[in-house]
Amino acid sequence: MSPVSESRLLEQSLERHWGEEKLHAMTSTDVDGCTSLQLVALPHLPPALFTLNQLQALKLELITDARFTSQVANMTSLRELHLYHCTAAVDPSALAVLQERLEVLHITFAQASQIPNWVLSLRNLHELHLSGRLSSEGSVGRGWAMGSLRQLCHLRILVIRGLLHRVPAELCEVAGSLVKLVMHNEGTRLLVLTGLKRMANLTELQLQDCQLDRLPSSLLALTNLRTLDLQHNNLRTLEELLGLAHLRRLSCLKLAYNRVLVLPPSVGVLRGLELLDLSNNQLKSLPLALFTLHRLRRLLLAGNLLCELPSEVKALELLTELDVSGNRLESLPSDLFSSCLELRILNVSRNSLVSLPGGITALSHLSRLDLRSNSLEELPAELGSCLGLCGGGLLVERWLFLSLPPHVRDFLSRSYSTSDVYFKDHSLPESDTFPYSPTQWSFSSALESRI
Repeated sequence: MSPVSESRLLEQSLERHWGEEKLHAMTSTDVDGCTSLQLVALPHLPPALFTLNQLQALKLELITDARFTSQVANMTSLRELHLYHCTAAVDPSALAVLQERLEVLHITFAQASQIPNWVLSLRNLHELHLSGRLSSEGSVGRGWAMGSLRQLCHLRILVIRGLLHRVPAELCEVAGSLVKLVMHNEGTRLLVLTGLKRMANLTELQLQDCQLDRLPSSLLALTNLRTLDLQHNNLRTLEELLGLAHLRRLSCLKLAYNRVLVLPPSVGVLRGLELLDLSNNQLKSLPLALFTLHRLRRLLLAGNLLCELPSEVKALELLTELDVSGNRLESLPSDLFSSCLELRILNVSRNSLVSLPGGITALSHLSRLDLRSNSLEELPAELGSCLGLCGGGLLVERWLFLSLPPHVRDFLSRSYSTSDVYFKDHSLPESDTFPYSPTQWSFSSALESRI
């Protein structure tokens, strides 16, 4: 059989087995109403694909010969494209369509040379996600293979998961438009960050797994920053916090999974903070200046070495979530219940608490209370007056739950089976303490999930 005949048979097989009806059945809709389709390990794109005019997100994985033809013009709703180890070719007529419509592009690759050249001409692209080896071994100045980004004048979000030694100078071409930059460096030390200084419009910056041991001085130029995420690094000191005082808009600071030994009093200059995550560090105490941050709504301190929670915590009257799990606390300040009246989530699991202070009924908004793995011998009956805990909000050992009066147990377990709710393992609390939740990854490999 000639190659032409074999190719034609293959196309006919795709048309027969991957018709419009089957593709429609494979289409899913997420909670935001976005319709998406994922195709894995096909030799070509099925012709019927180009008839899906309601499809918004297309995810292609390990497609041997993915080619976009002029028929892509029929996909009038297409705005998002994922290429997972799939080097797609685009005909000139199709490129004009993609340039106008594509807003979000995800590319996962083994080597940067696999990134298609046409990517750099997608002038209406708002989000670009790159995952793969972007750097060469050795020199700090080598390894960025994207070329000029100047045509991506509408780029707002850039996510890079790779192995870079520096913030690429090429990013300066889109520095004025970027509002969010994410770099996950997979443990490779990021040595040069001076390129950040030109990104004055950034409102969110994530530098994770970059082996940073100090707060970068280039942060001082980012006066519009609202969220700073330096989780999973090697930070030992935070003495440079004082330099962040003029970042007036900074409201979210995530420093979990580092090696911070001491939180300096200079944390008090960060007056606008609403979320502070210092989980999984090596803190033994907390400075009183921390409790002058009166806008704090979420304070996450899990997995440290704290022996005491200062009574000054009462000053955080807007606090809705407090996580001090996995520390060495033997007691909680009574003022916590009488002053922090907005608390909705309180996690004190994996400590050494022997009792709870009275007055917990004052927390009228409390909907989740985790008391597991402590030294408690009994629970206060007043838990039965915490309306928000009804139906699964109380997490505690079964024997301890059964020590409550029967009417309290009946109230707390209303509408739920205690064996299903109170005693199951909630291994992923609703907290930034566990940053790698399944929802964080925008596109996971279907093939890998099968493995």
